[in-house]
Amino acid sequence: REWDHERLLDFLEQVFRTGGTVVNESIAIGPHGTRSWYETRLGPVKVDERVVAVMLISSDITERKQAEIALRESEERFRRIFDEGPLGVVLASLDGRIHHVNQRFCDLLSYSEREIIELGIKGFSHPDEHQLDEQLSARLRRGEIPSYTLDKRLFRKDGQVIWGQLTVSLLHDAEGKPTHAIGMTEDITERKRAEEALLESEDRYRL
Repeated sequence: REWDHERLLDFLEQVFRTGGTVVNESIAIGPHGTRSWYETRLGPVKVDERVVAVMLISSDITERKQAEIALRESEERFRRIFDEGPLGVVLASLDGRIHHVNQRFCDLLSYSEREIIELGIKGFSHPDEHQLDEQLSARLRRGEIPSYTLDKRLFRKDGQVIWGQLTVSLLHDAEGKPTHAIGMTEDITERKRAEEALLESEDRYRL
């Protein structure tokens, strides 16, 4: 491997001066000519509490760094979907307590994020859908279904009722254990109104 000579000298000087250990991560050319990540530890060798030499140990941490990069990219993609996506997004704990909502969901209901968190899911949901929503949530948590979609009525801050198509799924940690529920809501109010108008028109035609 090639070293940054000046940087290595700085590390050596630091170990001799402080008697402590220096840990550094760097990219270098590996044994097969590929760029790899290495973690290098420089530790003191002491005689009568005096540093007389420095021991250098390097470990190939490429797999760990690749996993960290993949996780960071995944988190960035999730953050973009959460913050910038066209759907209203709600992140909740498994017991249904809301942790975060995005701006789109706030705009949908004309509430602030803090107000939505304080209201809770039942506070802005139509009571006729509570039971079905709870039943589907329970099945989701038990692993019986991977996700569910539900058309439900939502109360805006001004009291107006709108329709949202809600899709709920679970988020999992690295071990596959569910940690949170995420709900994505699309405003389908206009579609529902068009469907209702069509039904009314068909009923009048039948009469």
